[in-house]
Parts: sequence; C-alpha cells; structure tokens
Amino acid sequence: MGTNGEKQKMAKIILIGSLTKDLISLDNNRRYALGGSVYYAGEAFNKFDHQVTVIPLLSKDKNYLLKDIHQKIIINPIYVGNTFLLENIYSSKNIFERKQKILNHVSSDKKVNILELGNSNLNEADLIFVGPQSPFDISLETLSYIYKRNKNVCLYAQGFFRNFYETEIEEKEWKEAKKYLSKVNYLILSEKHLKSLSKKEDLRQALQEVSSFGPKEIILSQGEKGYSIYVKNKIYSTTFPRFGDLVNPNGLTSTFSAVYLSQRMDGKSVQKSMDYAIHAACIKMNTWLPLKSNKRRIDEIIKVQEFLNQNK
Repeated sequence: MGTNGEKQKMAKIILIGSLTKDLISLDNNRRYALGGSVYYAGEAFNKFDHQVTVIPLLSKDKNYLLKDIHQKIIINPIYVGNTFLLENIYSSKNIFERKQKILNHVSSDKKVNILELGNSNLNEADLIFVGPQSPFDISLETLSYIYKRNKNVCLYAQGFFRNFYETEIEEKEWKEAKKYLSKVNYLILSEKHLKSLSKKEDLRQALQEVSSFGPKEIILSQGEKGYSIYVKNKIYSTTFPRFGDLVNPNGLTSTFSAVYLSQRMDGKSVQKSMDYAIHAACIKMNTWLPLKSNKRRIDEIIKVQEFLNQNK
C-alpha cells in the first residue's frame, strides 16, 4: 500500500469470482438484484477512479446480468454450468443478520479454469480481489497460479464456509484453509469464521493464529459492532455511525473492504481508511444498489453527517 502524503496513480484492480442473481428480502420488501462480492467491490473500486477489471463466473443464459455492471468496468467473463440464484433474508429487527437460501441446483464443477486466466495480465495488477461464492469456485491450484504471478491477493473467504443442501446453505468447516491462506496477503472474513478457523475465542489470539497462516492484513466484519483490521500485530476498530434508514445490507462488507483498500492505496492510515470506509458502506446501505457515490460525494455526505452529529 502507499505511504502517507503520496498521491498514487490510478491503480489496476482485477476481481475474480461468481456473480449471483439475488432475491433480497427485508421484512415485506422483496427485490431481485445482481449480487456477488466481485460485483459490489468492483463497483466501489470504480467510484475511486481505479482501472477495474471483473472476471465473473456465470452461465451463458445469465449473460444479461452483465449489463448492470458500470460501463467503465472491463468485463472478461468465464462461463460455467450455472449461475447462483440466492435468496438473502434480512429483518429490520437486526439488519446485520442474514439467512441465505439457494434457489437452484449448484454444480461442483463451477470452477475458474486456469487456462482462461492466461490473458488476464495478473502480474500488472496492483491488487487481485478473489471473491468465491462457494467452495467450488476457486481451487487451490487456481489461487496458487494467481499468487505466483502477483502476491497482492485479497481473498473474501465466505464462500469456503458454505455447504449446499437442497435449498439450504449451511455452515461448514474450511479444512483446506491453511493451504489457501498461504497464498493470500489480505483476508476478509467474519468474526464467526475467524473463530472457526482459529479454534480460539479470544479475538487477538484468533487473529494472531489466522495471520500466522499467511495473511498480512485481516479485514474482520463484526455485524452491528462494525469492523476491525488486524495488521502488524495491532487491532484497529471502527463502528457504524448513525446514518438514516439502512435498507439493503447486501454487499456491505465487499463495499467496506473495497473502499478501505482504495484509501490504503492512496496512502491513508489504517484508522482513517476504515473510518472513511464505514461511512461509504452506510451510504451504500441506504439504497438497494451498489455504491453509486464517488469520492467527492462521499466527502460531502461525511461533512454533513459530522456537522449534524456535532449539533445534536
């Protein structure tokens, strides 16, 4: 990442992972939307004027979903057997708790083919964001191939903890985690998954244990408590500001992580980057869409919010 005070050139970001067609259910509101961490993160990276390439996994019959991706983003699809149809169920009583259901059959052969990554210029990217939605998306061989060409790999690991049984998505242990995480510099995961990997309840001990597997920096989602970042044996935390009605938490952590990493690449400190990112994530949650505000607009909204908070 950059150093403070240095204005960096436009970064090259490559995102690899599944697109999904989501049914988002919040109380009595139900809407279909494009989903997947590479979609939400890609849109957020794009708002910070990076050169963004998305390599999405989807079936050819769902090719129409690509029209919802911003026109500035380069799209190099990898076609697979099927596209995930997911229902994401939320309640306004606790908008940070999600239940998921799978609405179609999931094929275990839905993997990124290494041969299809051959012309992706992986070695030229400033960051490669890998966002599997299932344990089948990214094989260890594929991640090793990516890491060999570029060490700046960020993995959003949620998909590896999912087990699909008929229409249900159940939690499972990620048995190959150590092998995968030796190929990762930046890791995104939930507090629940952190403790599943580490077998430790103490947060610092759990972060130290998982960091020892390979990741230099861990972005930890903690539900309504906010986010923590673990880097160089230090834990930094940020909490959600009061920010109006939060209507769509889908893509929250992907958005937070992309904005955080963008700020870090621009030379901002860990704490300033995550404080900024959580405001951007709240702006995203005020709509049913991915992050649509650019940096200038986010700056304006944060200033207004800080003024209102000071004058309560």
